[in-house]
Amino acid sequence: MNRILAIFSAVILTGAIFLAVQRIPPLRDCLDRISPARHVVLISVDTLRPDRLGCCGSSAGISPVIDFLARRGCTFQSVIAQRGLTWPSLASIHTSLYPVSHGVRTNGQVFPTPCAALAPVLKNHGFITAAFLANCTRQDWQGFDVIGEEAFGNDYIVTNQAIRWLTRTGDSDWIDSNRIFLWVHYLAPHQPYSPPRPFDRMLDPDYTGPVDGSTECLSRITVDQVNPAPGDLEHIIALYDGEIAFIDREIWKLLQALEDTGVLPQALVIFTSDHGEDLHQHNRYFFHAASVYGSTLDIPLIIAQPPDRMIPGVIPVLAESIDIAPTALDLAGIPVPAVFQGTSFLPIINRQYMDPGPAFSEWESKILSVRTDTHRYIYNPLKFHPPTLPGASRDLYPIGMEELYRLDFDPAEQENLIGSIPNETDDLRSEIAAWKKIYGWMSTADENTRINLDDETKRQLRTLGYVMY
Repeated sequence: MNRILAIFSAVILTGAIFLAVQRIPPLRDCLDRISPARHVVLISVDTLRPDRLGCCGSSAGISPVIDFLARRGCTFQSVIAQRGLTWPSLASIHTSLYPVSHGVRTNGQVFPTPCAALAPVLKNHGFITAAFLANCTRQDWQGFDVIGEEAFGNDYIVTNQAIRWLTRTGDSDWIDSNRIFLWVHYLAPHQPYSPPRPFDRMLDPDYTGPVDGSTECLSRITVDQVNPAPGDLEHIIALYDGEIAFIDREIWKLLQALEDTGVLPQALVIFTSDHGEDLHQHNRYFFHAASVYGSTLDIPLIIAQPPDRMIPGVIPVLAESIDIAPTALDLAGIPVPAVFQGTSFLPIINRQYMDPGPAFSEWESKILSVRTDTHRYIYNPLKFHPPTLPGASRDLYPIGMEELYRLDFDPAEQENLIGSIPNETDDLRSEIAAWKKIYGWMSTADENTRINLDDETKRQLRTLGYVMY
């Protein structure tokens, strides 16, 4: 049994792992003596809330492998997605641009013009690039030598494709003579919440009530504006958590293959999500496409390297998903393109002072939000109510013209403080106004972005609740 298999077996058996952290030189000192990370591995999980992970404070015990990865690197305390929707968010992760800049404003929309992005930049510096994706292969991802075959919604296939590529290609001589960039994107825990056995009964085995994790059941709760009984709501969340536990096991398989092929000891591993999920916190909603709140916009971010290269710990400053690509390039020793709008977090990883400022998110050309360490301000000048379900009333997800939440006292964002703290409100209005001017964001009364899709892409997106027409 190899080293990583032994470690992860112990993790899964015990539900936790305690690693002794030795005194390690600062990262910059290490980089002066050894070369930057040879390989880059990006693992992204769709619809994953950070507050369900042990490394982010959960006691559910469903993410031992992810938690192990966190102990191997730096876990970011607060990271904000630039849109609570898969294609725009992933585009921001890869291009380090806000959606208004890269032009992917909704699902099914490809890049209007080519952008500098993580894969093309790495490819231009000699990396072999490969992507294996559960639900977004039809986006025009540029710069990849290999994109896995269609694996819509099947995370088993995604893992197996990535492992086959690694083991067929990655003999020791090939690994020693090449640099690789591998991106794996998983779909679970996306709705419907239907984890495979044994994860479907792992957390709530005795439940016999009327609800399940199907899209039909969850949609009825939203449309009928139902408050489920506590046991019913707990069961739905247990199914969502079961999906996370399943993906945690898939990540174990992937990391084991990376270890077996010799990639992991030389790799920078980045773990993140495209967005989170409303779990009945706002407007009795189980989904993410309509949301502008932290339940959907907060995402996990772990950046891990071998122990002699990085001091493990928690990064307490506020980050954005557009910061991932420049940080990855910096840690790989590759110049960051000037067009990137994000910031490399190499200084803060190296325990140097850094104040990146507030984080911004968009809902197409309708709504903006700004997040600081203590507040979230939502700017909705058109009083727009996002669509929730095909054919459903827009009144199901009302958002005020302005909303303000104090997160240190109200992390669930339930009490709108607009009108009660004018100084903070004015400051955040000024932040929004400055951001709009810099990036050319304009609010419009036009309907949501409509795009021409082939029938199969439209079918897939409709299956996921991604198109409302």
